[in-house]
Amino acid sequence: MSDEEELEAATAAPRPARGGAALATLALVLTGVLQLLLLAVLARALTKAELGAAQLLVLVSTTISAVAPLGVPTALTVFLPRRPASEARALGWWGTVFLGLLGLPWAIGLLLLAPRLGGGDPALTYGFQLLALFTLADLPSQALPSYQLALHRHASYFRTTLAFAVTRLLSIAIPAMLGAGLARIFELYTAIAVLRLGWCLVVFLGQERGPLRGAGTSGGELVRFGVPVSLSFMVNKLNVQVDKYLVRIVAGVGAFTVYNLGAVEIPLVATLAYSATSAIVPQLSLAHHEGKRAQFLELWHASAVKVGLIMMPAFWFFMLFAEPAMRVLFTAGFVEAVIPFRVYLLLLPLRVCAYSGILRALGESRPVVTSSVVALLLNAALVVPLWHAFGLAGPAFAAVLSQVLAAAVLLRVIRARLELGWWQTLPYPALARSFGVAGLAAIPASLALLLASDPLKLLAGAVLLVTGYLVVGRMTGVIPAEDLRALRDLVALKGLKGPATARKG
Repeated sequence: MSDEEELEAATAAPRPARGGAALATLALVLTGVLQLLLLAVLARALTKAELGAAQLLVLVSTTISAVAPLGVPTALTVFLPRRPASEARALGWWGTVFLGLLGLPWAIGLLLLAPRLGGGDPALTYGFQLLALFTLADLPSQALPSYQLALHRHASYFRTTLAFAVTRLLSIAIPAMLGAGLARIFELYTAIAVLRLGWCLVVFLGQERGPLRGAGTSGGELVRFGVPVSLSFMVNKLNVQVDKYLVRIVAGVGAFTVYNLGAVEIPLVATLAYSATSAIVPQLSLAHHEGKRAQFLELWHASAVKVGLIMMPAFWFFMLFAEPAMRVLFTAGFVEAVIPFRVYLLLLPLRVCAYSGILRALGESRPVVTSSVVALLLNAALVVPLWHAFGLAGPAFAAVLSQVLAAAVLLRVIRARLELGWWQTLPYPALARSFGVAGLAAIPASLALLLASDPLKLLAGAVLLVTGYLVVGRMTGVIPAEDLRALRDLVALKGLKGPATARKG
């Protein structure tokens, strides 16, 4: 289940249950942070060739984990709340079994293609063979967090998601730091995936209550519902990864290793934008159904402005301090990763909402899939020529241009449906104000670049920029007081301390 799907499911609950949805957001942010930390550990512990091989294996496993489930985890989050409580356990269990069956053809394919995918490298070939077993364990495990989301057990979902992320990190980081080779690293990576599957089985077969038979929904129904809903998510996942695959094919291991470190969006980005939009989709849908265009725009634009309050200072900070950040994370040996990283940062000011979520609130789904496919094709077509023209920056520009095109297509459809002018489609003046205030705060923060130590540069720069942004933002009214309180509550994990909303299975 992709991050976007999890967020949409987490925030689609009735308002009393959505208090825990912030935990779903936080869990996914922390997962992204842990993935970044994993790259930092591997960059220090492995040779460049070993790091490139490890990155390729993780990239392939991530792609399979997103595409192979065919939307079944998403379908679980929809069908479970509709079924009687007595059927919850059965539906969760058979969803787990069905995901295991979906993993079989992928596992067989990995086993058969491992020698070719390994390119003559015995360690890499063995790694792909291990991924076959990893896939059989990983796919069924995706049912558990979806099950918890569907029953609005947000605290349990938070713990499960974080535990899965931490075990993935440790299963690779610990053997790498101890000097283990690629084979031993991915043996442990696969073994931990098997243990996660064991945990999933313990929950469904031992802890949950209710019959294991009698679910009123079949595996075929889950796929028939899940594939159309998840198609755009799956295409988007391929879109953000195709540049990496093509760099590996065209430019070789060395360039792929450096590019893969820098060609990332910071974990906060997609999580925050999708979470904020998904949280208001039910209200947007109702406003559209009742013909209340002004209310629709007010809800959407208010959410976009709030997200922009975080995106704009993040953009300025990382654009200014990209080089010290790359050196701190990945060492000076990979400082070239700053090139694709800065290009990817150009997407930040655009990430003020999930445009696909706005269209779904308007009852439109086809343009979402169409824009995703067009963006994927454009990305794939531009990567190679832009690589030859601009080096490491080229594939990143291809990725950014494809996503800008997708956003433009979706905004055009939204504008037409709501009968808006281009300058009415987004709250441009408010977004420009937050961008400008963050830019002003970045001026004194840039003085931190004069410091000798990279960690001190980042620390001092963050303190100066955040302080300046908050002071000027409060003085100008760009940052409302209630937004500061909401952020404080999220950081304090108040959702873990709130009243239980779990539905008993």
